[in-house]
Amino acid sequence: MVAQLLTELFPGQEHGQGNRNGRYLAQILWQRGWGNAALGVTLSDDTSPFPQDLRLSLMGFLHPDYYQPTSPFAFGEEMTHAIHRLRQAYDQQENVAIWGDFDADGLTATAVLWDGLGQFFAKDRQLTYIIPNRLTESHGLNQAGLERLAHQGFRLIVTCDTGSTNLTELAYAQTLGLEVIVTDHHTLSQQRPDVVALINPRSLPIGHPLAHLSGVA
Repeated sequence: MVAQLLTELFPGQEHGQGNRNGRYLAQILWQRGWGNAALGVTLSDDTSPFPQDLRLSLMGFLHPDYYQPTSPFAFGEEMTHAIHRLRQAYDQQENVAIWGDFDADGLTATAVLWDGLGQFFAKDRQLTYIIPNRLTESHGLNQAGLERLAHQGFRLIVTCDTGSTNLTELAYAQTLGLEVIVTDHHTLSQQRPDVVALINPRSLPIGHPLAHLSGVA
């Protein structure tokens, strides 16, 4: 692959002359495709000639205090169904299992859910997690693991970084009385699996702010 670099400096570069670090930062952001937003690099200057929305956009990119996340309800009714089912599990004191994956994305996603759901479900008593063995189980849901969870009294599974294409396993889970909330970012099947909710950024338009999320996000 041949790298293509923008050689021209960003428009209005003269405004950054007083702050060399700001000028270089704006140039880097311009070359990374931030376009006109890079012009707002003089963030603290209220007299900046650039529109405020551009400055705020860049501030959100550079500083967490100014970051304005897109609403998770951009996933529509899928997110609503997931939250409703988790509330039901909490109210009825059900056991919940997190089904993750063994790569970096899957492990961190499992950790995030463990911490998050662990605020509502007792860890190691109501809440457990499964990380498939890379060598013997490979990716995704598997029948043996589903059978173990059903035998142990679990009724709800929340996947992370996996599950979108496990149609056979998801159908088998139903026969065991297991309900599944799928959170994933991999390729979607043409057929939506019969699950409580399918939260996958690939279901969003390509230009959507959440369309390129990783599993942990």
